[in-house]
Amino acid sequence: MKTVVGCTAKDKADCAKEIDPEKMHQLEKEIPILLCKLEKMFPPGFFNVMQHLIVHLPYEARVGGPVAFRWMYFFERCNHTLKQSVGNRARVEACIVEAFIVREFSDCVSLYFADHVRTKWTKNYRYNTRGTCVQNDGCTLDVFGHSGTLHGRGVPKDLTSEELNAAKLYILTNCAQVDRFREAFEKEKLEEHPGIDAVALDQLMRQEFVDWFKQACREDANVDSDLRNLAIGCSPRVLSYNSYDVNGYRFRSERYERSRADLRTVNTGVCLTSFTSDDKELDYYGVIEDIIKLSFNAGRKIEIVLFQCRWYDPIHGVRSTPSLGLVEVKSTSRLSNFEPFAMAHQAVQVYYLSYPSKRRDLQDWLLVYKMRPPGSFAASSLDEPSHEDEFFQEHNIQEALSVDIGEMFDEGTAASNESDDVVDPLDIETIEAPNVHHSSEEYCSSEEVSSDEEPPMDNLFINSDEDQDIEPVSQNGWGEYDDDDY
Repeated sequence: MKTVVGCTAKDKADCAKEIDPEKMHQLEKEIPILLCKLEKMFPPGFFNVMQHLIVHLPYEARVGGPVAFRWMYFFERCNHTLKQSVGNRARVEACIVEAFIVREFSDCVSLYFADHVRTKWTKNYRYNTRGTCVQNDGCTLDVFGHSGTLHGRGVPKDLTSEELNAAKLYILTNCAQVDRFREAFEKEKLEEHPGIDAVALDQLMRQEFVDWFKQACREDANVDSDLRNLAIGCSPRVLSYNSYDVNGYRFRSERYERSRADLRTVNTGVCLTSFTSDDKELDYYGVIEDIIKLSFNAGRKIEIVLFQCRWYDPIHGVRSTPSLGLVEVKSTSRLSNFEPFAMAHQAVQVYYLSYPSKRRDLQDWLLVYKMRPPGSFAASSLDEPSHEDEFFQEHNIQEALSVDIGEMFDEGTAASNESDDVVDPLDIETIEAPNVHHSSEEYCSSEEVSSDEEPPMDNLFINSDEDQDIEPVSQNGWGEYDDDDY
């Protein structure tokens, strides 16, 4: 089974929107081993040129870029569209040309339509945007700077004291403006309890930091108004919603999806990435049980949306196989700490898939598939320098461009080119040699003209007013001619 899963993982890497060159080099080494494993599973008649083709796909992706720009699906879809425009089978080309011209004309004209008219350029949104917009304009706190859209009617709900404290603590520990207060709190507790370990300090943080921060903001007169509003806190009564759109995702609560049997998608899976004490990434996987909105009304009204989740154990309940691209979570495991909340803008949507096998060791495990917002690309993993301001733009030139050509020539070359006189003996001999086609008898008078004097104009041009006889040129020169040549 792992061999088949490895095939799908490598096909997924080859057909990705972005290509990692290092990963392609690794696939070039792993695919031959994978084919050898397949040969142990299938008979020789199974293998043909298509199975051998996957050996070359990583190299082609590394050299040619993402395969989406090179495969034939785009042209096949285009041909399908063109065939649909054929109305008269006796004039296939004419029908296609006529339909193509009409489509080009309509696309051009639609650029001038009003914004509310839905055309090719102003498409409908992926999700219904008619909902409750959460947007805190002018707020100085970073955790309140993300906007989204709530759907459904807000149902009032009261949080318990433990849930309210956990929600406040999560917001405070993720706010950058509160970091200096958190460091001061840890320093104070370390002085009060010398030799305290990290686990005990974390327990004191959960129990006392919210009230300590509220008192510290009261005593500090220089605290920002939004920060003081955050310290005062919010009411335990919150509003519960069905779904929330943020960062290109649509999240729904498990409570809402259970009440709707006609839903075709599952949007309750969520993943949150955090860092451990030794700066290692740790992914938390869970299910959204409810979507709540908290309001802070002590000063300017600011709102934030939190997901109330059921988290799986990130240590003992998650196993991953990086070589196959598999991540599995144990559905019966639970997070030991009481930290049910997550900020919506930090979450990534995932989908859980159960194994079709009835094996006892796979019944409790779920496969995890991370979703990506439509039309988005993953962040580049290469530390490449930014070239944003390095491109040449003519309007960016402030002064005249001056070029110094003195450095382009050396002194010897400049000295040798000071005069245009011919000094080479071979060149002089070639110049002085008699020219058969340009003899002096044919082109000029018998009197020699000095090189310093210009020849008279009368000798170069013939006066059209005078009747002069034109003597034919001898055959030794340009050949005979007659009057018709003029």
